[in-house]
Amino acid sequence: MDATRLEQVFLIIYFTLFIQYNFINGSSYDNNVFIFIITNINTSTQKTRSLKVLPTIVNTDSMKFITLIAVLLCACLQLHAQSTNKDYDSVLAKKLSADAYGMKKYYLVMLKTGTAAITDKAKLDSIFDGHMKNIQRLASQNKLFVAGPLGKNDNNYRGIFILNTESKEEAEKMLETDTAIKMNVLAADYYLWYGSAALQELPAIDKKLAKEHF
Repeated sequence: MDATRLEQVFLIIYFTLFIQYNFINGSSYDNNVFIFIITNINTSTQKTRSLKVLPTIVNTDSMKFITLIAVLLCACLQLHAQSTNKDYDSVLAKKLSADAYGMKKYYLVMLKTGTAAITDKAKLDSIFDGHMKNIQRLASQNKLFVAGPLGKNDNNYRGIFILNTESKEEAEKMLETDTAIKMNVLAADYYLWYGSAALQELPAIDKKLAKEHF
């Protein structure tokens, strides 16, 4: 809400409170005040003058209180206007199950080194081939949006998944068919995670970026 519009809103609120106050108290009001307010609501050239002169037209304690209330109401309107996203797409938000902040819940899976001590290269290759196929299957079903390895670290974390579910049981079920986890080459820690609903749009973008596939 720009300054001109905010000042016009202030005058409307002020005028409404002013009329209501006089009606409740059975008081009359000067027609000049009415004309002054209406003139300044419809013009922007005297907007600064309007805010300075109004308190001097009616300078009672009650009118000062009305002025304070009007200012507070305008401040609330301004805060609301600043917090509203003009680019908000309600259709897209509904499609992606986004909340008011454009967020939703997922399950974050931290993959770490498992207990299996398999050294046979051919067997390990077969296990990780199944691991990659499971990733691709989940991604094609819009159940997995982020997957990737981590660099060397002291916690033995090997990679991460972000799964499109709020249920730990469902997340575990999704990875039952991951051969690396099934064979204990990898182990998984599950964490409920709150992140951007826009993550669900990543698979469509990824298809346009990958020149080759694993």
